[in-house]
Amino acid sequence: MRPEIETFREAVRKHNGNLTKVAESFGVWRQTVYTWMGEDEQYQAVVDDARGKMFDSCLSTAQVLANGIPNIQDGKIIGWIEKPDGSMLRYLMSTLGRREGFGESIDVTTNGKEINSLFRVLTKDEIKAADEQFDKDY
Repeated sequence: MRPEIETFREAVRKHNGNLTKVAESFGVWRQTVYTWMGEDEQYQAVVDDARGKMFDSCLSTAQVLANGIPNIQDGKIIGWIEKPDGSMLRYLMSTLGRREGFGESIDVTTNGKEINSLFRVLTKDEIKAADEQFDKDY
């Protein structure tokens, strides 16, 4: 029997959206929780909200890692309690900064050609020859 939505919401909050723990708290299989979510959009929304909050928390931690924690005395930075993490900074800039032009992008163009004209199906003989060449090379 499915719990009331508020009871479900409390369990999801308590376990930060971990559905295994939520299922255990109700004494049901994890798949049962997925069934509840599929049967009622409110249950899915509760889980989505909890996971969104967890993501926001992780993003805050990532931001601290990227920026570092300065050691401040008399209003001046005299060193670092935790140095900035350049890898995390690059990651955040390349993922969250895409709209602003940061990150990698791949520009794929067909130069005006129909996309299907750029590909062709190999014949059996061509496939066999390619296989034989591969076997020779490797």
